[in-house]
Amino acid sequence: MEEDKNTLDLHTEVREEDRVAKAVALFKEGYNCSQSVVTAFADLYGFTREQALHMSASFGGGIGRMRETCGAACGMFLLAGLEKCAIEGKDRESKAANYALVQELAEEFKKRNGALRCADLLGLSGKEPVVSTPEARTERYYAKRPCARMVEEAARKGCQLIVSHHPVIFSPLKKLGGQDVAFQLVKNGISAICMHTNLDAAEGGVNEVLAGFFGMREMEGFAEGCGRVGSIDPITVPELAKKAQQVLASRCNQPLDGPAVQVKFADTGKTVQRLAVISGAGGSLFEDALAQGADCLLTGEANHHHAIDAKRLGLSLIAAGHYATEFPVTAAVAEKLRAALPELDVLVSTENRDPYTYL
Repeated sequence: MEEDKNTLDLHTEVREEDRVAKAVALFKEGYNCSQSVVTAFADLYGFTREQALHMSASFGGGIGRMRETCGAACGMFLLAGLEKCAIEGKDRESKAANYALVQELAEEFKKRNGALRCADLLGLSGKEPVVSTPEARTERYYAKRPCARMVEEAARKGCQLIVSHHPVIFSPLKKLGGQDVAFQLVKNGISAICMHTNLDAAEGGVNEVLAGFFGMREMEGFAEGCGRVGSIDPITVPELAKKAQQVLASRCNQPLDGPAVQVKFADTGKTVQRLAVISGAGGSLFEDALAQGADCLLTGEANHHHAIDAKRLGLSLIAAGHYATEFPVTAAVAEKLRAALPELDVLVSTENRDPYTYL
């Protein structure tokens, strides 16, 4: 609800720089070129690191070290199949869309790198014996080969639009500098659609998604339509807080360090049967929740005095984190965009995280 400088809650990433760096790092750790590309993007498609390493293992070294199609390009093509493919044998349209995408990627790869075949990229004569033993990864190995660059090229993706919950410009701008998000958007030719409280209040928006995690029934709006209040199965406040922690952590990007979601609560001791939810900094709206007959208000942030006053007035309060109560809507927005615009590739950010680290 209130100001948050985190503007990239949901975005189709501009250059996926962290993923590109991850792909190159994986290659330099010793994984083959195909494994490095696929593993850097595996989580976008619901695959674990181990699954990605397995599925792409045979394509390294130009497919089984036979120096045929570049393994990094093969990894890129594998990802293309996860983006667009026919899952019904008679679906010729989807097959055609997949083949067109692969052909486009292959042509761009050849244009940028001069070739698609591993032997050509490495400057081999083609008369070298085919052996299965990979070369040792030494400084000399990396210096003489373009493979790391091929991995980077295959991993890099470009997008043209950011869809976000929080606005790019929250407070009036008096000047624009190179580090400002608005400046970066213009510099890179990227458009942005920002919804904020419209998305909080929308049907299927932030707070309806949040309410759905707790099985809310007879859902009504409160706090000028932004929040949701309704009935849930009876549950104690500690149990509800624990459930919030587990449910939200599973739907947020994991932090680099520390627990994913930190939850705190003020418990009146009363079983919760009517719950109010409002994402972000909604602690100040506890009186609105009380007016709706709620037993508990679950929000992202609440200060010390909100907790004292709410508990004194008979309302339990759960603060589950600003980021954690808002980020889960990204999956719902992405799903709606994919359904409405099937020709559009929509990615949910996997790098956007809670700015705080919790002990």
